[in-house]
Amino acid sequence: MGGDGSGGRHDGYAPRLPVESCVHLGTKELLEKGGIRPGKIAEAVCSNGKVTFRLTIDATIPESYTYRLEYTTTATYRDGTEAKEKIDETHELAITHPNYGGSRYWFRCPKCHKRTTKLYLPYYNLRFRCRKCHKLTYHSTLHSHDEERDFMRWSRMLAWVNRPEFDNL
Repeated sequence: MGGDGSGGRHDGYAPRLPVESCVHLGTKELLEKGGIRPGKIAEAVCSNGKVTFRLTIDATIPESYTYRLEYTTTATYRDGTEAKEKIDETHELAITHPNYGGSRYWFRCPKCHKRTTKLYLPYYNLRFRCRKCHKLTYHSTLHSHDEERDFMRWSRMLAWVNRPEFDNL
């Protein structure tokens, strides 16, 4: 499971940054707040203290929705240097129609153009991208599973000792 650079330290590589420490945009949250409505243009201004961005979703043309991200951000690189840039990007919002009905909305990653439900902005980068383009991981994968392995080892040992042939000892 996992390749080079996944999870913890492997051969001197620094561990990947978890998605939980990044600013993110999600289609689920946008739908719940009414940000994606067919035939409408929705605009939201969000801030998390580090970056303030304006997201505009144009859903006026059926099956050809777009999203526009406007923000100014400061990236802090691992060597301590900073870069500030004003970003204004417009991209496609993909729509699929599942067999069970309704519509499912997806961002298209601005870099790789794959469908994704979330876009992330890590502290060391200036642009929103998908998890794979930023090489992000989940917090749960950064920790070893030593406790689970020990539990399984002890439970196997106890199962072996509790066999009927040991009852006469």
